[in-house]
Amino acid sequence: MSQPALWAVLALVPLLASAVAGAQPRPAAHERQVINTQRLVLHGSTTGPALRVRVAPGLLTTIVFDAALVRDSVTLDGEGTRVRRVDVGDTSVTVEPLVELGNEPALLRVHFVDGAAPEGASLALVSDVAQVDSHVRVSRRAQPTEALEKELAEVRARCEAREAELAELRARCETDGLVGLVLAGSLGMADLKNVNWFKTSSQAEGVSGLKLAVGNWMKATPKWMLLAVSLENLAGQPPWSPDKVTLRSMKTKEAVQVRVARMNPARLGAGEEGLVVMEAEPPSAAAGARFLLELSETASGRRLSISLERPSSQAVKP
Repeated sequence: MSQPALWAVLALVPLLASAVAGAQPRPAAHERQVINTQRLVLHGSTTGPALRVRVAPGLLTTIVFDAALVRDSVTLDGEGTRVRRVDVGDTSVTVEPLVELGNEPALLRVHFVDGAAPEGASLALVSDVAQVDSHVRVSRRAQPTEALEKELAEVRARCEAREAELAELRARCETDGLVGLVLAGSLGMADLKNVNWFKTSSQAEGVSGLKLAVGNWMKATPKWMLLAVSLENLAGQPPWSPDKVTLRSMKTKEAVQVRVARMNPARLGAGEEGLVVMEAEPPSAAAGARFLLELSETASGRRLSISLERPSSQAVKP
């Protein structure tokens, strides 16, 4: 090969290498590391270089600003051909690239309602071979370390409080299940769907110094039945604490197994009202809609027998 020809071949080598490198496929979106939260701080003016936001086709990127946006001011280069604007909110913009953006970023421009500096922002949407931002928080001013530490301490305190509440709820569930949650006020009719009101009446009301109060309801599922009965220990009566609870079908005389039964307060003084909550096995289909509930105190022999009838309409109240 002549020397001029050799020099011509050598001159083509860098061009061929560049072409091969450019033809290498970028990793698919699912192969890139997804950064859940990226934090960016804007410069003091709109003339500074645009901040970079890493995006990828097939993945949504939501950019949240710390100030309200002028929605009509939001512009996006290559919208409809290179990038799709999914949503513009009061303080956020969600975008999705339609293609790899390569070396030509798509500029996202916004303006803020309050007019404070900087009045707007320009963000460069770029493709990155390794990472993609799914959620970006943009601040117009950097927070001092003290403020960040205070915010972090507040978040930790809230998390610890929630953990303590959850631990207490778990303990109640392990001890008394649904009954404990109802008596603690953590679970009520508002938390349960399709709650039935019971029509109730008591036998020999007043003879035992006990009477029904209003607000008696039940919730039945294929696995359990929950009943709540309000009652009163009349004035002048000795304290009363039931230690035996029976529930029986008035149609078949079949006993319904009561798993857990508790009253709040545990002992009723004279003139006090209480709430008895019990969890029972679901009765058989043949048991019908009428039941007899008996609450008795063995030591004194005082007993309250209550007829329960589930109404056909769930809106019926006692």
